[in-house]
Amino acid sequence: IHVALRGYKRALVAAAARGGPPVVRHAYHACATDALPSDRFDALGGAQLMLGDDVLIVPVLAAGATAVNATVPPPCAGPGAWVRVWDPETPLAPGAAVELPAPLGMPAILARNGTAAAAALVAAAAALGPAW
Repeated sequence: IHVALRGYKRALVAAAARGGPPVVRHAYHACATDALPSDRFDALGGAQLMLGDDVLIVPVLAAGATAVNATVPPPCAGPGAWVRVWDPETPLAPGAAVELPAPLGMPAILARNGTAAAAALVAAAAALGPAW
């Protein structure tokens, strides 16, 4: 998965080095220019992390858990539906509250549909297969 994002991460690091946004950031950062109420900020989830603008990572923090709750980045984060990289045929609506399967070896990763990052992650997930 990390190797599949090599070019994407290089571009993010280069942009950050030029004074751009951090490579990894809280999901709220995607909508920082909008005046979101505090309850909306809380709904974005404290554990969710954005990798650039096109990848959302939701870590499993509870021992033995095989699923996580997440909020798909809202429309203010940019256009387009999101997909779970292990199930790219099911688009997820921006702003939706979802439960994502996250068994060991298949982390909860969403990517903005139609982006190079999504294509790379979906291809890597398909190559690894279920529960690699």
